Amino acid sequence: MRIAQTASPRRRLSLTSLIDVIFLLLLFFMLSSTFSKYNEFELSPGSAGGAQSASQRPSILLSINGGNWRLNGETAGAADLAKKIRAAITPERNHAVIITRGGTTSQQLVTVLEIVRSIEGLRVTIAR
Repeated sequence: MRIAQTASPRRRLSLTSLIDVIFLLLLFFMLSSTFSKYNEFELSPGSAGGAQSASQRPSILLSINGGNWRLNGETAGAADLAKKIRAAITPERNHAVIITRGGTTSQQLVTVLEIVRSIEGLRVTIAR
């Protein structure tokens, strides 16, 4: 005796639930992401070598070598860097030069620039 199997008709796939899931994912990622504003630093370009008068010479020399910071030859940390810079500047001598050496990363330079930027009236030049 032969039993014939009847093929059941295939149901159509509903895309409504798929659209709902995609919408929920889109909503989740839009609400969980952060939109941060990127800050800009205004830097003055270095000038060509030549004789400088005493008033044009930088009053602050900040050297960055990896995680070590030196301000006018003395070791400085992130906590007291702004205080030491404010003590070193005068209205006539308000120019700082930042020298990057060795394994200095971009993030370390940006960290120093954020500290220096908080000091009003200070001109900054970056050298290698």
